[in-house]
Amino acid sequence: MTRTQLTFTAAIVALVFIGLTAYGQTDTSTPKPAATDDEQTADEAASQQVSMMDGSMMDSAMMARCRMMSQAEISPSDPAALLAQRERLNLSEDQVAELERIAQSAREQAKRLLNESQTDELSTLPDKPESMMRMHQRMMKRMNERDASGWANEESVRACPLYNTMLRVDKEQKNRNSQPSTDDDSGQNKTRRMMNRDCCR
Repeated sequence: MTRTQLTFTAAIVALVFIGLTAYGQTDTSTPKPAATDDEQTADEAASQQVSMMDGSMMDSAMMARCRMMSQAEISPSDPAALLAQRERLNLSEDQVAELERIAQSAREQAKRLLNESQTDELSTLPDKPESMMRMHQRMMKRMNERDASGWANEESVRACPLYNTMLRVDKEQKNRNSQPSTDDDSGQNKTRRMMNRDCCR
């Protein structure tokens, strides 16, 4: 893997965490405020993403897992989130081992709450943790195997679990900067080229 690929992979991890944290934190004790235009756009994009998966190279298990992961709410203090930040937080080996134990214990306790039919339904998915980035990489590999040009079609690109997350983070960053871009290239085109160039090899 080249230095550029390593740098971009690290950036993807950061983008996913920022996007999911900003999008997923919810206070269940109070009603949610009315959705903003940006939130409505994100919801519409997510719905389009799910519908487009049916025509992509995703199998039913990957499709179900993508739906699940795109709707999961993650707190920065969740065991999985802390493990994803192990280098930034400089976690010790003992801390990593304990967080992994806590995460595994929580998974086992959660499964015990399910009835038989729910357990059977859950068993259709791979019984192992997986990040959005790993799913993205597998999907990009399938795209490249299906189409030697790198991208099967526009719908397949938009079905990628990271595609809309990266676009949303890019839009949030532009809104925070509140400065007109001097680059006439769209965020979608830049995101697509970056993902194709550095993630899909």
